[in-house]
Amino acid sequence: MSSNSQVSETGMVQNVTEPIQTIVRSMMDSGMGVVLLGMLLLMVGATLFSPKKGKMTTGRFGGRSEQWKAAAIARQQRKQRQPHKVALKAGNVHIPHAQQSVTVTGAPDSGKTFSIIDPAIRSAIVQGFPILVYDFKGSQLEAHAAWAAAQGYEVAVFAPGQPYTGVCNPLDFLADETDSLMAAQLAQVLQKNTQREGAYRDNDFFTSAGTNLVEAVMLLAKLTPYPDLLMASKILNLTDLPSRIRATGAQGRIPSWTMESFSQLLASEGAEKQIAGIIATAQRTFKTFIGKQLVSSFCGKTTIPLDLIGKQLLFLQVDIQKRDTVSPLLAAVLHLIVTRNFVRPRKVPLIVALDELPTLYLPELPKWINEFRSYGFVALLGYQNFAQLQHMYGRELSRVLFAACGTKVFFNPKDRETANEFSGYLGEKEVKLYTRSRSHGRHGGSSYSEQYQKMPLLTPDQILKLDQGECVFINPAYKGGHESSIPLRLRVKIAQKDVQIQNRSAELWQSKVRDRLTQRMAERHTIVDLDQENEIRREMAERLFPLPVDESNSSSGQVQDINADITEDEYDEMFRLQEDYL
Repeated sequence: MSSNSQVSETGMVQNVTEPIQTIVRSMMDSGMGVVLLGMLLLMVGATLFSPKKGKMTTGRFGGRSEQWKAAAIARQQRKQRQPHKVALKAGNVHIPHAQQSVTVTGAPDSGKTFSIIDPAIRSAIVQGFPILVYDFKGSQLEAHAAWAAAQGYEVAVFAPGQPYTGVCNPLDFLADETDSLMAAQLAQVLQKNTQREGAYRDNDFFTSAGTNLVEAVMLLAKLTPYPDLLMASKILNLTDLPSRIRATGAQGRIPSWTMESFSQLLASEGAEKQIAGIIATAQRTFKTFIGKQLVSSFCGKTTIPLDLIGKQLLFLQVDIQKRDTVSPLLAAVLHLIVTRNFVRPRKVPLIVALDELPTLYLPELPKWINEFRSYGFVALLGYQNFAQLQHMYGRELSRVLFAACGTKVFFNPKDRETANEFSGYLGEKEVKLYTRSRSHGRHGGSSYSEQYQKMPLLTPDQILKLDQGECVFINPAYKGGHESSIPLRLRVKIAQKDVQIQNRSAELWQSKVRDRLTQRMAERHTIVDLDQENEIRREMAERLFPLPVDESNSSSGQVQDINADITEDEYDEMFRLQEDYL
C-alpha cells in the first residue's frame, strides 16, 4: 500500500512540474527568461552590496574584533624589532605603530600618566629601547630609575640644581668655534624659552640681533680654554664689546667665520642705545640660569650620554622651585640631543617621553614627529587640555602637533572647550528613532514610523564625566569594515605586578639609589670651587679680548663703558625706538 501511495505522489509532482517546465522552456526560447533572470540577479546584488538607504554617518566605537587585530599587529611588530615599526603596551591596551607618536590629554588625576605614559615607558624598558624622559615633577625618575637599572640599563640624570645631577655642557654639541649652524639652533631655543611669556618676537630687530649675539659669544667661548656658557656670559659682560671684538678680529685671533656672527653688532657700532639693547636682549638669555646653584650642571666636561643607543635611560628633571630658570636649559639640551641622535637612520628606536609638554617650548617638535618617525622617533606627549597647549605653542602649532600624532588618547580634560574639541573630532553616529502617532475617532488607531538622526558619538558632557582611568583610545591599527583608527572607549587596566614594580622602584630611589647617584656625580664633577671658576673666566675674557690700545691708553678718557644690564623701562623704550634704528 505504501508503494501505491509513493507512485501516486510521484505522479502528482510530475503533473505540477511539467506545466512549469513547459512555461520556463518557452520563455527561455523566446529570450524573455534571460531578461527576467538578469533582473533578478541585479535586485539580489543591489540588496546585498548597496549601502543602507539614509545612512548619514559611520561613527562608532570599536570592540573585541578591532582589539584582536591590533594585538596581532603589535605582536608582529615587537617580534620584528624594526625602528620604523614600534609597538608599545599600556596595561591591557596595545599601542602598535607607536613610531607615529602618541598624544595623551587629561586633567591632573585623570590617569593619563599612570595609565598610559608610565606603562608605555615600562614597555620600552622591557624591549630594551633607549629612552629620554622629560620629568617635570620628578615622579617618573622615582618610578622608573631603580627598576630600569635592575634590567641592565645605564641610568643618567640631568637635573640642574639637584645634588645627583650629571653635567651637560651645551657647547660640547658644537664641533668647533666655526660651527655656526649648531650654535644658531642652541641660541634660538634658549631665546624662545627664556622669553616665552610674550617677550619673544621673531620679527623684532632686538630679538633677532640678540639671538645672533648669543650665537656669536658661544662660538667665541668655544675658542677659549673654558668652552662653556659661563665663559660666554663673561664675554658678553665685557665693556665696549664691539670695539674689543673688532680689534681682536683685526689681529687675526678670531676666525673669519666666527666674526660673521658678530656682523649685526659691529654694524651698530656708534649707536650706543642700539648696542645696549642688543646686548641686554642677549644677556636676558644667560642671566636666567647663570647662578651659583646651577653653574656646575652645565660647565665642565659633559658626563651624561649624548648618543642614546642600547639600554640607556636619560632623565631631564625640572626643579619646580627653579622652573623658569631651569626649563630653558633643559629645552635646549633636549633639542640638541634629539637632533644629534637623528642625524642618520637608527637601528633601534628612541622613545622620548614628554609629560607636561607645555612647560617647555620645542619649536621643532612637529618636524621631529613627521620626519623622524621612519628613523625610529617615538614621542609620548602629555598635556592637560588644549588651552594649556595653545598658551605655549599657539593655536596653529598646537593643531599641527595634535594632527601629527597617530595615536590619540582622551581622558577627562575637565575643560569644556577641550571636551567640545574631542567630541567634534570623534564625529557622529546614526541613531534610529521610532515615533508613534494615534488618531481618535470611529476608525481611530495608531501608526509607527522610524527616522534616522545624527548625534555625537560622545557628547561633551559624557567626556567631562569620564571616570579616573577611563579614556577614549584611537590608534591606526584598530581596524574594521574597511576603516582604520576606530575609537575605543575603555578603562585601562594596570596589572598589580606593574603597580608593585613602580612602588618598589620609588622606595629604592628614596632609600638607596638617590644617595648612590649623588656620590657618583660628586666624583665626576670637575668644577669644585665655583667662585674661583667664575673669577678665572672673568679674567680670561679680559685678557683674550682687551680694549684697543689706542682707546685704553687715551688720555682724554673718551671711552665710555656700556652698561648692558639696563632697567626694564630702558629696555621697553628701546623697543619703542626700534624703527629709528632700522
